[in-house]
Amino acid sequence: MMQPGILSGVRIMLVDDDGNQLTAFAHIYILLGADVVTAPESAPAIGLLRRRYAQGWVPHVAIIDWHMQQPGADLARVLRDDSRFRDILRVSYSGAADISERAKTLENGLFHLLMEKGKRPYDQAQVMLDELTRRKLIVP
Repeated sequence: MMQPGILSGVRIMLVDDDGNQLTAFAHIYILLGADVVTAPESAPAIGLLRRRYAQGWVPHVAIIDWHMQQPGADLARVLRDDSRFRDILRVSYSGAADISERAKTLENGLFHLLMEKGKRPYDQAQVMLDELTRRKLIVP
């Protein structure tokens, strides 16, 4: 189990249309020390990101639910194609068994990581931390 504070200094944008999932994972990442903002869909997430960018805040990680009314891929595409947000680690997050479809998004650079809902959040946090460190987006 990860220790509280292990994600200290890591900025996370969490986007999920399931309010319970959004709240639960936001609390877990906050307990682990992350600075977390949340949005219930892709369109509000884009607006939030642009407002926060104007204030000097850019997330290290965007954890995006794959299955929402406005697909998570739409948000990932905006992040990938906008030079201000290109370096954000984009994580596709889903409980659905559509791994082959989601895996294609790794090949085309839309997402960097795939995570499954229902897995241990501490393990997922460690995977993100390892990837952020590997990409030199954070220094442990």
